[in-house]
Amino acid sequence: MLDKQKKFGLIFSNTNRSFQYLSYLKKIDLNPSTILVFSKKKLSRKFEKLLPKSKCSFFSTNDINNKKIEKKILKSSEKYFIYSGYPSKMIKNTKLLNQKIFLHSHTGKLPFFKGSTTIFYSILKTNSIWCSTFRMSSKLDSGKVFLMKKYK
Repeated sequence: MLDKQKKFGLIFSNTNRSFQYLSYLKKIDLNPSTILVFSKKKLSRKFEKLLPKSKCSFFSTNDINNKKIEKKILKSSEKYFIYSGYPSKMIKNTKLLNQKIFLHSHTGKLPFFKGSTTIFYSILKTNSIWCSTFRMSSKLDSGKVFLMKKYK
């Protein structure tokens, strides 16, 4: 869905998962045109080294539903956003979800394993780990699935 010709944004929280996304995108030379960072705590040096300051907006909150973030997203020219937020934080604004496409990768086989402890339960029940990439909806770990991969 995303290629080097499409403009896209990256929305991320101050987590190791977000750092891994950003590192990989940089490695494959796929650069977001806008980066929205939301975190109550200061970013680590490893994050700061990866971030092109001219493309970044910082928000001192751990809530993706903050009105300033929503306003920035709605005003942006990007239609696509890769979302890497804090666990259990969903985008609640249906106007955002209807006007923009938020892609998220989840460590669980959807719709069977939702929430933040999916790897644990997946190993117990199926002896495997799954990752699902999907378009986010207003429901937890729900939306159109684009890719599912099983790991041993």
